[in-house]
Amino acid sequence: MSKKPAVQTEDKYVLRLPDGMRDRIREAAEANNRSMNAEMVDRLTKSLEGAYLDASEATRIDARFDELAEFVVSLGDALKEAARREGELQGKVIALVDALQDSNARTERLISQLEKAGHVSS
Repeated sequence: MSKKPAVQTEDKYVLRLPDGMRDRIREAAEANNRSMNAEMVDRLTKSLEGAYLDASEATRIDARFDELAEFVVSLGDALKEAARREGELQGKVIALVDALQDSNARTERLISQLEKAGHVSS
């Protein structure tokens, strides 16, 4: 009984990989629960379909990220300044309340003195 040769329906291509890349592909394949071949085919397919960023897109995204990082830093600075000003305002309000209480106490003493002197009736 002779075996029939398998019908080849897929293209084969011998690929030379740089040192260390095979291990990286194997690790990625294991992490994605698939064979190394399936991992490479998936990545090539996504690359050809534009799922991976080209250099100009990556540069644009990096620039946008930098802009957002600068915005976050400036927002943090603005919040610190607002907190500093809030502290100053609280200090001024406390000083104003103290001054009003002192003025009220002086007014009450003055009224009391005027009542004792008979210049004001209670």
